[in-house]
Amino acid sequence: MDNEPVLRYMFDVEIQVDAPIFIGSGAQKEMRRIVRIKGGEISGRISGRLLPGGTDHQRIRPNGDVEIFARYAAQLEDEATIYIEAWGIRRADRLRVKDSAQGRAPEVRHNYFVTHCRIETYDEPYKWLEEKEYIAKSTKEEGRVVQRFYYVSV
Repeated sequence: MDNEPVLRYMFDVEIQVDAPIFIGSGAQKEMRRIVRIKGGEISGRISGRLLPGGTDHQRIRPNGDVEIFARYAAQLEDEATIYIEAWGIRRADRLRVKDSAQGRAPEVRHNYFVTHCRIETYDEPYKWLEEKEYIAKSTKEEGRVVQRFYYVSV
C-alpha cells in the first residue's frame, strides 16, 4: 500500500463526570451503567467548553471490560457548537477489574482505553471536522476522563 494511515493530533478534551448510575448489581457478572457528563474543556486545534447533559452509556462485560458509548456537545470559543459520539473499549488489568465494576478507576498505567469518534456540526466554518475519522486515547481519573483526539490521515 502506498499510503499507510497515520494518526495526527487534533485536540484534548477534559470531561467532568458524575458518579455512575448502575443498572444491575455488583453481584452480577455483567451490568450497565450510565455516566452523566457535567461539562469540561476542549483545547488544541479547536477550543471551547463541553455543555452539560451528555451521557456515557456503558456495558460492563463479564470479564470486566467496559464498552463505551458516549454522546456529548461542546460550544466553541466563537459560539459554534459540535456534537461528538465516541464508542470503544476500556480494558483494565485483570487484577483491577473489581475496582472498575465498583466504579473506581484502576491505576492509569493498567488501562487500555480507546474510542472511535465522529464529530457532527451545523456551523459551516467547522464542517471540515465532519470529513475526518477520529481515534481518542483516554484515561479515567476520579471524577473526570481525559481524551486526546487524533484524526486518521491517509
